[in-house]
Amino acid sequence: MKDRISKIPFLKINLISFAVFIFPFIYYFISKITGNLPDPEEWFRATNHGPWRWEFPGMFIIFPFQILIPITLFLGIKNTIVSKKQTILLFMLATLTLQVLYAAAQAKWLFWTID
Repeated sequence: MKDRISKIPFLKINLISFAVFIFPFIYYFISKITGNLPDPEEWFRATNHGPWRWEFPGMFIIFPFQILIPITLFLGIKNTIVSKKQTILLFMLATLTLQVLYAAAQAKWLFWTID
C-alpha cells in the first residue's frame, strides 16, 4: 500500500503546495486570536502597506506559488516525455489547478496583509 501511495505523480509537490497554502491562514488566525494582527480598516488608517509586507509570514502569501507553478510545469512536461505516459499530464493539470486555487484563496483573504 505504501508503495502505491508513494508512486502517485505530484504527491510531494501537492503536499508542499498545501502546506505553503495553509501556513499563512494558521498564522493569521493565531495572530487574530492573540491580538497581534489589527483589523484591516484600522491598520490602513495609519499606513498604506499591510502588517506582513516585509515580515516572515508575508513570504508565504502568493510568492511560493510563483516558484511552485513553474516547477510543476517543468516536472510534468519532463516526466511525460521520459515516461511517455499521457496520464501524467492529467495529474499535472490537476496540481496546477489546485495551486492556482490556493493562490487565489490567499489573494482573496490575506493579500491585505502584504499590500
